[in-house]
Formats: sequence, structure tokens, C-alpha cells
Amino acid sequence: MTSKIYSVVSAERGVGKTFFAINLAYELAKMSKERVLLIDFNNSLTDVFQMLNMNVKYTTIQYINLLTEQNASRLLGKLVQYNGSSLYILGTGIASNSEQDIDGDSIKRFFKIIRKYFKYIIIDNDASLHEIDRVIKMQSDYLYLIMDASKSMAEKVNTQHLDLRLESKYTRVILNKYNQKKDEKILEQIEHIIGRPIYMMITKNFIAASSAVDKGVALSDIEPDIDTVREYKNLATIMMEQDLK
Repeated sequence: MTSKIYSVVSAERGVGKTFFAINLAYELAKMSKERVLLIDFNNSLTDVFQMLNMNVKYTTIQYINLLTEQNASRLLGKLVQYNGSSLYILGTGIASNSEQDIDGDSIKRFFKIIRKYFKYIIIDNDASLHEIDRVIKMQSDYLYLIMDASKSMAEKVNTQHLDLRLESKYTRVILNKYNQKKDEKILEQIEHIIGRPIYMMITKNFIAASSAVDKGVALSDIEPDIDTVREYKNLATIMMEQDLK
């Protein structure tokens, strides 16, 4: 199986990175009918599982340390599956006091194994710049850099993320929580600061997003016809088309 790893990153918390990763992964699983793995690599422990109101049985660190070629089928068969779809989820993320339990080589070994079992791997990356975070990014095929529409955020993105390491990757800047009436006038300024075009905008829908989080479900499970869901589907379509090239 030829798989792709997409790392979802941000310059700071609060831009909707985890919500984006969950909903993109879910739409991709539904549309492609392929096995999709969403991995929570946040330092804040149970972000993904809290947002989906799901229980954690095994942590990301446990899988990284225990997974081998020999036991992969058995262990991966224990992953939590979302809503009967082909989306599988691994959490709770990496606690900051547990980073010494894994290293770059163990991350690389882990990715090598799981690539054989999942067509798409979506990583909800931590917003920090610690070394494990950098190894994950370098192992990824594409980077989705999530930001909001502000010049201050663009400056932070430019300082922290558009360095030589990320320039060599397929980095895509995605403007999240987009409000066309308010944000359109500063798009050119943002693109000038970050030195590249914005790849896609995801429309802000505070009421629908809040309802989804309150209910612990993906956005399309309660509001399948809104612009935000259509934009996730459009991005999922692009990702599937990239596999055909």
C-alpha cells in the first residue's frame, strides 16, 4: 500500500488545528473508503478523544514503544474506530514529561510500520517546536499549516515555521475560521508576510462547530450541508486526486 502522511501544524494553540484534523480525517475516510489513521501528538494529552467524547485504551507512546512488524496486525486491531467509519484514532498524545520515553528513531520505525496498514495518516501535531515534533514533520509527506486571518499570526508563522526544513516539504497554508466579510481585505498582506499563497480557506461557523464539540461528534454528523463541511470535502478530494498522479 502506498500511503501518505499529512502533518497538521500551527504556530500556536487556539486556531482550531485539532478540530480541523478530526473533520478532515473523517471526510477523507468517508469519501475514499480507505483506512485512515488520525494520531494525536499533542502535549495536552486527550485533545482528540475529549473532542469526540471517546475513551482511550492505549496511548500514542505505548503504540510507538510496543509496535513491531510481528505484532502490528494484533495491536492495530485494537485501535478505536469512529462512528463505524474507516477512521481509526490513536491518542492520548505525548505528555511533556514523557518525551524521554521515545526518540526520533522510534518515531521513524513506528511510521514505517503503520504506513503498511493505512492509506492516509493524519497527524494532529503539537504546536511547540520540540525535537520530536520536528522529526514527525520531516517524516510527513505533506504539511498543513493552520493559521487564522491576522497579521500577528502571519508574523509568527513566518518566524517559526517557514524555515529551510519546511521549505523542502510540501507545505500548504490553510486559513482556518475564515470570515470573508472581515478577513478578505487582509489576505494579500498575510500572503506577503508568509511569502506564499494561502492554499485554502475553511469558513468559520461558530454555532455548528460549538454544537459538534458539545455533542462529541464530527461536524458533518450534525451539519452535513454547510460551507465548512464542503470545504473539508474539497480538500479530501484533492488529497485523493494527488494519489492518482
